[in-house]
Amino acid sequence: VGSSQNPSMVNTVLNTIVAEKFAELADKCDAGADIHDLAREALNENWRVIFNGNNYDPEMQEELTNRGIWRIDSGVEAIARLTDPKSIALFQKMKVLTKEECESRQQILHDHYTGTVEIEAKCLVDMIQQHIIPSVKSAGVGPLSDLQKAVVTLKEALAEIHN
Repeated sequence: VGSSQNPSMVNTVLNTIVAEKFAELADKCDAGADIHDLAREALNENWRVIFNGNNYDPEMQEELTNRGIWRIDSGVEAIARLTDPKSIALFQKMKVLTKEECESRQQILHDHYTGTVEIEAKCLVDMIQQHIIPSVKSAGVGPLSDLQKAVVTLKEALAEIHN
């Protein structure tokens, strides 16, 4: 979760996954399984996901991928997973969210992301037009035509957001 992002949805997902696993363990305990055996089994099944290293190190990311740990590096892709059948089934099973609520949250998160990108892109266009291009013109050096083309490209892309 980025520093400007609200972690509530991430926490909801993680807590729902943990709650499901605790419910499964509780059901096994209620059925007479030994808690120590269950804990031992759970650890043995999940050692590959236990990681206390530097998560920002590209080599560590590669190691985790090699261990078979699934990850999503894009916020947009992560938002899209909210309405995967597996995700919806989990939320409904645990009575956390309905299918419609998952779809609504996905739409809101996508809209928020798009709005943030749009604001940042407009700010970039403004900085290029008001500060960088005049400085390049004044100095007589630099990629003036590339900057002007970039402004046009950015403006066209921004116009596409609302089409």
